[in-house]
Amino acid sequence: ITGDKLYETLAKAKFLTIPSEWYENNPISVLESLTLGTPVIGSNIGGIPELVKNGVTGFLHSPSNIQDLINTLLRSKDLDAKSYNEMRENGYKFILSNCSQEVHYEKLLDIYRSVI
Repeated sequence: ITGDKLYETLAKAKFLTIPSEWYENNPISVLESLTLGTPVIGSNIGGIPELVKNGVTGFLHSPSNIQDLINTLLRSKDLDAKSYNEMRENGYKFILSNCSQEVHYEKLLDIYRSVI
């Protein structure tokens, strides 16, 4: 699915699970999920742990470790409502403070300033 249907589905999900074994640098699906306030369960590989802070914006599990993925899914299922809502808010705040257009613009300017 794509477009509005994707965002509606993702916003209704309790978690987005990405059991990837790929070294993707900046997974758009993780950014989209956190933007919508949906915490992420992802592999501790590539760029995922830069976006998903274990226990803060979602949960991480060891790649290629099925038992660890199962344990992480069970941990997410048992999360109390207060902790879950904090995780949702933390993900959205992370996006605002690290991934906005303004933040990227300032980071780019900082790079240019350091070179000049």
